Amino acid sequence: WRAVLRKFCGLSRRADRRSNVRRLNRKYTGIHPGVERGYSSSIAVYIDQSGSVGNSELELAFGELRNLARRAEFTTFHFDTAVDEKSETEWRRGKTPATGRTRCGGTDFSCVTKHANKNAGRFDGYIIITDGEAAKPGISRLKRGWLLVPGTNLLFDADNRDFVMKMKPAAKA
Repeated sequence: WRAVLRKFCGLSRRADRRSNVRRLNRKYTGIHPGVERGYSSSIAVYIDQSGSVGNSELELAFGELRNLARRAEFTTFHFDTAVDEKSETEWRRGKTPATGRTRCGGTDFSCVTKHANKNAGRFDGYIIITDGEAAKPGISRLKRGWLLVPGTNLLFDADNRDFVMKMKPAAKA
């Protein structure tokens, strides 16, 4: 599941293009400035706040996302039947957000998909950390990743574009 998560974050990259005088244009050298590209990804992480997702599972997922935060920028949101926009937290290199709870209800994935589609200009993809026990959401405009806690499955068939990652319990030392 860790390799699939790294692959999801790597494929969700955006190329920012800007002119640079020092970089040469291959076709018109010295006449026009060259182009410099910066590759980075901005990914939304939606955290299921239902009672079936425990803090130990969230810490396991956050441990792997902490490693990926060197190359990607994460924005976390909490959700149950609605997305809590007040819980929005920017997560960049060297910082880890708290795993506290702000909601306690059922689970509805359609609110997550609507929120992600509404913010499609901000994010390159989104990850849903959940147990997968809810109805199938609608079609997503962005890449969607399902990060399932250990011992759970999705109750529906995922779309072809979706990434499904099933976490395994942490090995005890």
